[in-house]
Amino acid sequence: MNEEEQEKSGTTRSRRIEARVTDAELDRIVALAAQCGLTLSGYLRRCALGQHPKQRLNDREIEALCSLTDARAELIHIRNALKGRSRQERQRYFGNPRFMEQWIVAVNRLVEQWDNIIRNISQ
Repeated sequence: MNEEEQEKSGTTRSRRIEARVTDAELDRIVALAAQCGLTLSGYLRRCALGQHPKQRLNDREIEALCSLTDARAELIHIRNALKGRSRQERQRYFGNPRFMEQWIVAVNRLVEQWDNIIRNISQ
């Protein structure tokens, strides 16, 4: 049950766990929790339960991700447009059928890799 579900269900966390840490360790843990957008308790709970919280993207990373997403959409559009064409039509586009086939394979591989990146980021 995540924190939102817990709040909705009315379940309260009443048990405490204590751990001794140095000031430097506390500062580091607090910073990591903030980078993940979690409270200190939420971060520690997830770490202890083996959930490995992930850092949130910064503005620059979000902008890069949006740019790559746009590029991916364009590649998919091109791939789909070529997929529906006859071999002769595609040959006119590329001139060299072997090059065209390799290009389509490469685009498909790129799209699949991008899907894996998106899945890893969103988990």
